[in-house]
Amino acid sequence: MQCANPTAYERKHLDLNPSWDYVQLKKILVDPDYLGQGISNQLLNLSLELAYKHNKDWVADVNSSNNRMVNFLAKYNISKRYEWKTPRNTTMNRFGI
Repeated sequence: MQCANPTAYERKHLDLNPSWDYVQLKKILVDPDYLGQGISNQLLNLSLELAYKHNKDWVADVNSSNNRMVNFLAKYNISKRYEWKTPRNTTMNRFGI
């Protein structure tokens, strides 16, 4: 977390240079037996707390067609910063605080 390094794709297509300091939420996966118990909320809150505790930016990259995640982040007032196309022409959105 001291020096998060953008992927080769992020460096090439998003013009992100190495040594960015941020916390990035990659995925929230919850066992189906535990759905509806607030675990996703807890996991998101933990990642946000980690970013705040270490004075880091917080970001998440979300497929634009993933309405469930877009709406989930909106509940926390996490806003879209920008969008881009992947090499497979998928529209992605970067959210952040």
